[in-house]
Amino acid sequence: MRSTNYVPRSMDRRITIERGTPSRNSSGGEVLTWAALATRWAAVTFEAGSENTNAKKETASQVTVFRTRYITGLTEKDRISYDGAYYDITQIQEQGRRHYHTIYTEYRR
Repeated sequence: MRSTNYVPRSMDRRITIERGTPSRNSSGGEVLTWAALATRWAAVTFEAGSENTNAKKETASQVTVFRTRYITGLTEKDRISYDGAYYDITQIQEQGRRHYHTIYTEYRR
């Protein structure tokens, strides 16, 4: 079981939560336009990573956990922007009574 105990002073990394909104591109196709939903201080933990080769294309993924103060309305459809990269949210756990979120993400290269 992963520890949910952490100290707020360990939240020393700045992250931005982004929400995608469907829009149309110049060709009329639907694309997601991402906009900032919230900017928070967070603790960041890099966990398991993997590499795969599929159809002669190599891909890598990294599980990263962000711990931050509670964000109202946060969903798995949102993403996190951190240190110039984007992380897809895969799971959100509420800690305490709306005090903190533990957010599991996957970074794909």
